Amino acid sequence: MKKLVTLIVILLFFNGFAQSLSNTEIAKLNRLSINIEHLDFDNLSVQKDLNDILKLEKKRKTNLTVAIVLSSIAASGVILGGTLFNTKNTISDTLGGVIIAGGVLYGSVSIPFWIASHKRKKERNRLIRMLNK
Repeated sequence: MKKLVTLIVILLFFNGFAQSLSNTEIAKLNRLSINIEHLDFDNLSVQKDLNDILKLEKKRKTNLTVAIVLSSIAASGVILGGTLFNTKNTISDTLGGVIIAGGVLYGSVSIPFWIASHKRKKERNRLIRMLNK
């Protein structure tokens, strides 16, 4: 049992210090205009900052994608509902109102995703500025 605990501790120790960046992560950092050639990779805080930048960028892109999809559904719902609402048929008026309400609902749900995407971008840019100093 003692050998197992020692082995687990050793593996945790090596995982904590064996962080390196893959080629795709380096390419993502280059697209963000981060010059990694002058950075000290022996410093754990630099590695942590780079990994945090990559995580924030991934969250930002995910939030932005969800926001765009929800906003597109909202816009199409409002347009389709508006065209149905303008007809003289009461069933079409009712259906158009329901579709407009759904579009407004999707639009209101997309707002927090837009805000979160903008917030993650600001956090990412702040980390990049700190790293480039």
